[in-house]
Amino acid sequence: MAATAQQQQELVKFFTDVKAAVRKHPSLVEQIGGVFHFMVKGPPAISYVVDLKNAPGDVYASQPAKAADCTIEYKTVADFVAINAGKLDLKRAIFTGKLKVGLTHCPKAFAAVVVPTRCTP
Repeated sequence: MAATAQQQQELVKFFTDVKAAVRKHPSLVEQIGGVFHFMVKGPPAISYVVDLKNAPGDVYASQPAKAADCTIEYKTVADFVAINAGKLDLKRAIFTGKLKVGLTHCPKAFAAVVVPTRCTP
């Protein structure tokens, strides 16, 4: 099932808010030190990078240039929205395959991202 326009807007707003938080708090780069790749399988397929490793930090819609320290994959935009709104329990999302978290390295970054869906700029 394709994402609704409202769900897509909520996803974009989330990453806009994260970008604002990164700009407002550049010390996050030093504190967290990781690159996060958020993927939504879709439809539509969506990919965002939250770079909290390279100063001054950045958030952008794209694939990462290098392997991310942590990948967070959502099955659908609806799952992303439900988790972000607190309507879908994280454990349930993981056990049902609606959320996958992969860690290349950087445990400090992983601790900071659990779970990345509640950002207040």
